[in-house]
Amino acid sequence: MYICLAYVKPVGDTTVFRQIEVDLAHYSHPRDIMIMGDFNGSTGHHSDYVVGDTSKSLPLPADFIEDVEVYRTNCDDRTNPFGGLLFDICNKSAGLRILNGRYRGDSIGFYTSFKHNESSVVDYILASAGVCNRVVNFRVQPYLHLSDHAVLSVTLEQKVY
Repeated sequence: MYICLAYVKPVGDTTVFRQIEVDLAHYSHPRDIMIMGDFNGSTGHHSDYVVGDTSKSLPLPADFIEDVEVYRTNCDDRTNPFGGLLFDICNKSAGLRILNGRYRGDSIGFYTSFKHNESSVVDYILASAGVCNRVVNFRVQPYLHLSDHAVLSVTLEQKVY
């Protein structure tokens, strides 16, 4: 499994996003992938998959894998350019999905960042299909005042061979 921890500075620098794309090109096949961290990207209610991606309407190769549409919720309606770069990683990569707002424990897409004048969702866990199929629980832990960000946790089912 490829696991990446990331921090993106709040303004300007897109280096981390470019490096993640390079790493995904190198490490993604055939591995399970999890990328987690503070991306300072607001994704609102936009989809992290290709909407209407179906082989029924287009002549596509026989080995084409359709994108699965799985709705997610989010308490934060805002979007920003870093959120767009996060979607680019999801859509250009090996089918990564945002876990926030999709699984038991975070069914409403809780806020992850708490400033004196606003709350937002900027911390995420992204995962490949193989990991998503093993998610038992995803949680944004309660705000503890030790940091201005909540802790994210995910429980995966382990397959025993």
